[in-house]
Amino acid sequence: MDLFEHLRVIYRRRWTVLLVSLAVAGGVFAWSSTREPVYGAQAVISVTSGRALAGQSINGEDTLFLTRNYAELATTPPVLADAALRSGLAISAGEARRRVSSRAASDVGFLTIAAQGPSPADATALAKAAAESLIAAVDEQQRQTVRVAVEPVQEEIQQLDAQLLALPEGARNRSPLEARYEALVRAATERRLAPSDRLVLVSPARGDLTPLSPKPMRDALLALLVALVINAELLVLIEVLRDRFSVHEPDEGPDELLGLAVLARVPPGETEESLEAFRALRTNLMFLESEMPLRTVAIVSTNPGAGKTFTSVHLARSVASLEIPTVLVDGDLRRPSVHRQLAISESPGLGDLLAGGDVRRVLRNAPGEPHLKVLTGGSPLEDPVGFMAARRFREVLARLDDASVVVIDTPACDVFADGLAIASQCDATLLVVDSRGTRRRSVRRVIHQLRRMGANPIGIVINRAETTARGSYYYRYERLRQPARR
Repeated sequence: MDLFEHLRVIYRRRWTVLLVSLAVAGGVFAWSSTREPVYGAQAVISVTSGRALAGQSINGEDTLFLTRNYAELATTPPVLADAALRSGLAISAGEARRRVSSRAASDVGFLTIAAQGPSPADATALAKAAAESLIAAVDEQQRQTVRVAVEPVQEEIQQLDAQLLALPEGARNRSPLEARYEALVRAATERRLAPSDRLVLVSPARGDLTPLSPKPMRDALLALLVALVINAELLVLIEVLRDRFSVHEPDEGPDELLGLAVLARVPPGETEESLEAFRALRTNLMFLESEMPLRTVAIVSTNPGAGKTFTSVHLARSVASLEIPTVLVDGDLRRPSVHRQLAISESPGLGDLLAGGDVRRVLRNAPGEPHLKVLTGGSPLEDPVGFMAARRFREVLARLDDASVVVIDTPACDVFADGLAIASQCDATLLVVDSRGTRRRSVRRVIHQLRRMGANPIGIVINRAETTARGSYYYRYERLRQPARR
């Protein structure tokens, strides 16, 4: 299905799509309206690096990295557990984890603590507690870092102090120990006084009186947009599936298909059931012959590979089996294939006859079929459709006067116009459809073209149809009739 056909299906079903989508949107609106409201609150914290406070130069990437680290720290279990206690709300650390989030600004050293709650007051209390817990956790983390760095220095200072107390005032090695002692004291003092990362609450937690959710109107509009797309595509999919010929379509179904009677359903392969299907087709044609002349029958299809050559050959054989003089004509001069199915040479044939050859020289008997003659494709022609639509092809059909039935195989109508030209000059036309590949819209188009060209489509042959229960019974019945082998 191309884009134009796709849009045409949607436009044709636009009211169905709209009504179903409105029903979905209404259901979403009703469901959203019944949900409990959820409110939100936010607190903003500024993050300043200790290196920046010490006068060192840092870039934006360093600040962003530090802010993201503290944003992740805000959602760790210890910080959230402390926040749950500080908030005064009867919630667990797990509940706080579900209700608290944090994010870092992308260009400046700020992070936002967001919290949700069943009321603005609850959300505000939780956001405030989460911000305080983060600041306290960072302060403790900084103090712990200083302690870890100063403890080894402090231990060495104590050892030097003990050594200096044990030495007399005029000892020769006292001066180096005192110099070392003073350097260590100075280093410990500098480490304790060095600036640390600083987190400051710059925007206290503040709850929004408008709930974050539910928002029935927003949810309904989103549902409407999504439903419009999904429902439209579902209807297109249904249209595509309905456009196919089902292999499971039963024989007891409708007698009319696309305005034409189904004259036969041919199972796959050359089985006894398929031969019986062609006998049924032959019987239906003989019944129709009592109402109209059916000497020349064109076999057409919409798409290549539908099985029209298979149908042409077996229909001609079935008619000839009744000792009725029959001629099978390969009218597909672009890709002739009748000669391959009957294992005979391709030339001379119809192409030579249209070019002025003698009909008695080009007609040949089909192997093992005394009442069936074959007119193969023969030599190729530059303008096959021109010859088929001209008077010369009608003269060829008239010169086959020894035949009571002429069955003509044709090219696919969706590919070439030859089939339509041939069908317009025959008494009747059979349309072969592949139950697995032919589309109904293609069949409708070809039927319309056939009638516009003056052809007489009389029925449809469904090829590769599924074996029916009746066919299976026939097969078992035939086996029972066979004599036992000894």
